[in-house]
Amino acid sequence: RYWLKCNDVTMPSSKILNEMVEGVVNAINDKSPVLRWHNLEVRRHQQCLYLLNVLPAISMGDVTYWTGNRCSLPHSAGELEVLPTVGEGVSKDVWASSIVTVRFRRGGEKLKIEGREGTKRVKKLLNEQSVPVWVRQRVPLVYINDELAAVAGYWIDASFIAKPNQQSYQIEWRQPNFLLTEFY
Repeated sequence: RYWLKCNDVTMPSSKILNEMVEGVVNAINDKSPVLRWHNLEVRRHQQCLYLLNVLPAISMGDVTYWTGNRCSLPHSAGELEVLPTVGEGVSKDVWASSIVTVRFRRGGEKLKIEGREGTKRVKKLLNEQSVPVWVRQRVPLVYINDELAAVAGYWIDASFIAKPNQQSYQIEWRQPNFLLTEFY
């Protein structure tokens, strides 16, 4: 109650508070529980509680064509921007001669991380980084000519990484602030 009150949240009913304790606070550790009421939600991730505004649903089928240096994402998922650099990120030549699209995870996507053996599922990579589930669902995937080239803000597939001294772009994801507050 104190945590909610400190965040100017209208106090939920006793029933909702009980559901929060039983369904979110006391849920088994490997779950990512969520409780929604009004325009808010309480989530748990790695033994912390998070208070967020209700997030819009993500449509897995959406494809956004990226032209120019910036790309506004649907579903309040933020904005992407390419930043010029040398020898890091995606080659400018590859970028300029390709069709670049942005999608959200559908499941089963794989990426080859430089310096690691084989390909890895994006879901597993995001789990290794302890990315909360509500962020994982909204991480933009950048495709170049329909091949997964990058998980924005995290990794670039080894086959798309620029060579040393090659003009290139870093992909920056400006995430929206999903979080109202957290409680440890």
